Amino acid sequence: MIIALGAITAVLGFVGWGAYYGGREPHLTWLYDTIELFTGGSGGSVSGSLPPPLEAARFFAPLVVASTVIIAGYAVFRAQIQTGRARLSRNHVVVCGAGDRGMRLARAFRQAGRAVTLIEKDETQPSVAEAREMGIPVVVGDASSPTQLRRANVARAGEVVCVVGGDDTSVEVATALGDVMRGTRSLSSGYGGTVRTFVGIDDPDLCRRLQARTFGDDAALRIEFFNLAISAAEDLLDRALDLPAPGEVPRAPCLAIAGLTPLGMAIAVQAVRRWQAMRPAGSTDRLTLVLVDTQVDTRADSISMWIPGLETVCDLRKACVAVDTHEFNTCDFVQEAAPKTIFVCYADESTAVQAALVLGEQAPCESEVVVCTRTDRGLARLFTETPVQPATADPSESATSVYPTLDRVCTPEQVCVDMRERLARILHLGYVFYVASTEGVRPGDPSMRVWDDLDEPIRESNRAAVDALTHVLAGSFELAVLTSAADDSEPFTDDEKERLAAAEHERYRRFKLDEIATSPDGRDGKGRTATDLVSWSDVSDADRRKQYDQIDRIPRMLAYAGFRLRRRAGPTDGNGGRSASGSRPGAAEVEALN
Repeated sequence: MIIALGAITAVLGFVGWGAYYGGREPHLTWLYDTIELFTGGSGGSVSGSLPPPLEAARFFAPLVVASTVIIAGYAVFRAQIQTGRARLSRNHVVVCGAGDRGMRLARAFRQAGRAVTLIEKDETQPSVAEAREMGIPVVVGDASSPTQLRRANVARAGEVVCVVGGDDTSVEVATALGDVMRGTRSLSSGYGGTVRTFVGIDDPDLCRRLQARTFGDDAALRIEFFNLAISAAEDLLDRALDLPAPGEVPRAPCLAIAGLTPLGMAIAVQAVRRWQAMRPAGSTDRLTLVLVDTQVDTRADSISMWIPGLETVCDLRKACVAVDTHEFNTCDFVQEAAPKTIFVCYADESTAVQAALVLGEQAPCESEVVVCTRTDRGLARLFTETPVQPATADPSESATSVYPTLDRVCTPEQVCVDMRERLARILHLGYVFYVASTEGVRPGDPSMRVWDDLDEPIRESNRAAVDALTHVLAGSFELAVLTSAADDSEPFTDDEKERLAAAEHERYRRFKLDEIATSPDGRDGKGRTATDLVSWSDVSDADRRKQYDQIDRIPRMLAYAGFRLRRRAGPTDGNGGRSASGSRPGAAEVEALN
């Protein structure tokens, strides 16, 4: 735009000088005087009436020069200017790590209208230049350095997301964030609010342990830990597994996983835990899980270690097969099982696509093949640009779809999920499973939708249920990681069960009374009026048993997330749990976990 304005100004000046001189001066003089308009020269020394083109050129020339100087100065000092902006930011998002995951999150936050600051130690990364072109300030330095964190003004941030890669570095960043926040807030009372911090951990077991140790902390800095493979696995299972039809008893599904990468392992673990949570009481129905990998025995042993009592809930079938073999091309390992969904999770995308094409042709036609890729670009376009349509597809072939992992999980909605929100989702899932197995899913019931489709008041009700549960159990229990068959949640006493049931009933009753008060017809979503919602002391024995049943399911739902309730033994339990006061582990304790 500046170049175009400069060219127009030059033309106006040349034409204007020609009209001004009236042919008395040569054309070179016109050109010379036109150039001087941009340097503040002869354009200001003329007298008398000037032609309109020359008047316009005398006005625009200084504007072009000033704009050019400003743009050039910003280009030269852009990095310094953006770093200065980062120091002045408030309620912004700090993303540590400008790799593929970090840039996706930065773009997503920008699209959501949030100010973003990046911290990246390698200034030569192409993403650094891309971020600066987008106007995102980039602090060049190590995110585990308190100095660099202060340059990004993390103390005044709304959220901090760490996706630096490598669990050692991630824990170092979490430790440095704690040091910066404690030092900053002790020096100034002007800092307020809670900085929500989300740290990516690649090892799912370490992630669970860190999640359990930090739950319940209400300090100014809340550090939450997440694992992208677990997030993707939960999202995939939400999409693949349907709720039972009204009046139908939940049946164990059959799933197959080809490629036991971290994502494939996470799908296997979460599928088994989900069936553990939703299996009706007294049922011996087992989930069928077909595992396909060249190291299937080792991977299956790891799954058995992570899931106590695996053999009681899962029929594990193993196939030690490579993709480029005749045995894989025949797909005998899935023919008999006829899985509902086959997840293809090979790390190499060409291998994953090859496996998906073979499975799509050879697997039972009722099976759906989901190939997990990093993004929806590259080889994934084979499926996304020419999807299989029911009207034209070969009925003997399985439907095939793509799950672009990074595109789906590197979003604020998936990453910025704190432990309270995570447990609220688990409680909702437990409620859905309980109703489905006892009463059946009521058509149109808004409370039976998946979490992302729930109305916000219902989501908030589940969050309030977590708060009530935490309040009642805080003095007696703590959250611990489920790691062995002996690690079963300790049962509630009759008094604890009564207090939990009463607290949850009264909380739910208040929620429903508020809903009725704002309803046009004075009824809730189930058609009940205020007089139908009695206090706990007036609840019938049948309804009390239902409430007790849901309390009894709490340990099963926590097990789905990989946790158990452990009764407190005193100020500390000596096994790495939180202290009775609920304080956050110090930097040394966080580092010791790694």
